[in-house]
Amino acid sequence: MDKKRLLIILLILLVLIIIICIVAKLNQVNSKKEEENLPVEQREEGGEAYNDAQLNNFDITIEGMEKEIENEIKDMDDFELEFKKFIYLNGLVDANIATIESYEINENKLTINFQLNNSSQTKMIGIVDIKEQKYEFSKE
Repeated sequence: MDKKRLLIILLILLVLIIIICIVAKLNQVNSKKEEENLPVEQREEGGEAYNDAQLNNFDITIEGMEKEIENEIKDMDDFELEFKKFIYLNGLVDANIATIESYEINENKLTINFQLNNSSQTKMIGIVDIKEQKYEFSKE
């Protein structure tokens, strides 16, 4: 009888240990998913928060910039910096060329359609408030 009890107790302990391991692994996976859902600028990968100096780690060229677009954007360096920041913060640094496919000027708004040369051929839209000289970028 003692051997049966001992065997039952050992089996119960084994089952408890397995359950504890499964729960611990699930918690680890869930916390990793939560971190992945954070915007890039809120992640602390490698212990360093985002700063503009990180934009020097990659290059991207905008091709097909028409003179008409350049005339509407007063500070092209600032535009390119904001464009590069969007690329970086959205994990699109595998692209090194952004080609302007089309653009449209309506009143005080310039809309530019880009296509990146990354593996997924990401399409982007850049909107320039001509009057305020503010830039907004998004993925299609």
